[in-house]
Amino acid sequence: MSLQFKGATTVNVESINRQWSETAGWESVYRYKGPWTAIEAAAINTAYVGNASRIDVRQEPGDYGVLEVAFASIDNTAANTTSQAPDTDNWTFTPYQEQKNVWEHDYFDAIDDSRVTSGNTFKALKQRVITAVDAYKARVENANAANDSYTAPLDLNGFIDWATSSVGPTEQQIAKDLAWMLLAGRETHPFHKYNLRNTRILPANTSLAVSHYKEGFQWTTNRLVDLILAQKTDVTKYAICGDLLNTFQGTYWLKEPPTINELSGGKFEIVQHFINYKSGELPYLLNPYFS
Repeated sequence: MSLQFKGATTVNVESINRQWSETAGWESVYRYKGPWTAIEAAAINTAYVGNASRIDVRQEPGDYGVLEVAFASIDNTAANTTSQAPDTDNWTFTPYQEQKNVWEHDYFDAIDDSRVTSGNTFKALKQRVITAVDAYKARVENANAANDSYTAPLDLNGFIDWATSSVGPTEQQIAKDLAWMLLAGRETHPFHKYNLRNTRILPANTSLAVSHYKEGFQWTTNRLVDLILAQKTDVTKYAICGDLLNTFQGTYWLKEPPTINELSGGKFEIVQHFINYKSGELPYLLNPYFS
């Protein structure tokens, strides 16, 4: 579920609905739920209800409450003058999972080669382990296909000369752990990631353009915070920036190409995604850092 920061963290966003009508134009309705005391306080807090066109507060069993806040576009008709302000400007955290090769986990980073700038040699320890396991599986499969038994164990010494490769005890154990996991069939692993999404609905008379600045770059958290605060400095933005600075320092945010969606009434929506990556997870030679 997406996580929206709107003032106090005890008040959770249950849903966000946007709809269009000929009479009212565009309207966004935020539905919050939380302890009744927190809902009462939020109902008079400008961080939640500032510039709202409609507010509905009700108490529910269990000392909980629900707050619904509607925001209507200030002017839903095409104007003769251009506007530099979006109708809505929302930032959303969305956690998700993706399946990746188990050897891409940061536990196995210790057996990666550093970038070689002098000399021409690589230990290639991780690839040697993967090749050893693949070769062993191929031998077992060939034996099974020929109705033969294959009882020989996998011996990494046949693929890695630990002494001449200058592999220390820690690296040796991590290499063995990788072979152990691959032989156990654990070839993939779920990786938890975050997607920071900016959604802006722009009026038909807008003069704002889609930004392709530093697209494909890995933004530092500080640069991303600068971007958020440059767009709008309200309580919501400060809450998001505080979480970014406290939790995601030292990581990077890949700026993906924006998408544009046409809406009714001449309006359009711009969606921009920033995907979080740990340092070194993406090659900086292909996706440079922006710091």
